[in-house]
Amino acid sequence: MKKLEILLLSFLILIFVFVLNFVFEGKITDDVSFVLKKCAYPFFYLRESLNSLFEKKVEYKLIYLDIKEDELNPLSFSEKGIYFYNINATGVIITDEKKFFGIARDVGKFVFVRKWWYDKFKVTIVTDIFEMEAFHNNGILEFVDNVEVKNGDIFLSKKTPYGVFLWRNNVKLGTIRDGKIYWNIPKLNLKTHFFLLKDYNGRR
Repeated sequence: MKKLEILLLSFLILIFVFVLNFVFEGKITDDVSFVLKKCAYPFFYLRESLNSLFEKKVEYKLIYLDIKEDELNPLSFSEKGIYFYNINATGVIITDEKKFFGIARDVGKFVFVRKWWYDKFKVTIVTDIFEMEAFHNNGILEFVDNVEVKNGDIFLSKKTPYGVFLWRNNVKLGTIRDGKIYWNIPKLNLKTHFFLLKDYNGRR
């Protein structure tokens, strides 16, 4: 076959898969993702074994409220989140630089956690005069009422687990200055350490 015919055939196959996936409401991509994740398990365990043999393991721990937590083990990074290994409780995840990363809503050996700026959750806006609740939706701040905020700080909602704790430790999601929002998005790299603040229910 000529190169043009091969390209045309590949394009038609991609279109067919796209249409099929649309008809089945994304079930095909979910199934493929599940299969690939299962196939990746042996490679992950092999990597862990090699790391334990050839690397000097340095342990990082977070101590808060007299509780000591080990760091999480990130597996892979994507644009919208990170896959972590072995999350055994729901909660909020922060970095070693005291930056808010996201909310762990699921538990399991392989858990995907969305970066907070690609997620939806309630926030508390603190100004010099008042406090109010709002909603963060993928980097957009949504107000319940038509309230205009000129200046203030944005935190995870105080009505959610660890909301007050993060506020007291000045872990901001962003600030509002002269009506403009400046998000405090953490800089992430392979040297970033992640820690899970477990939900209260997980400690009973």
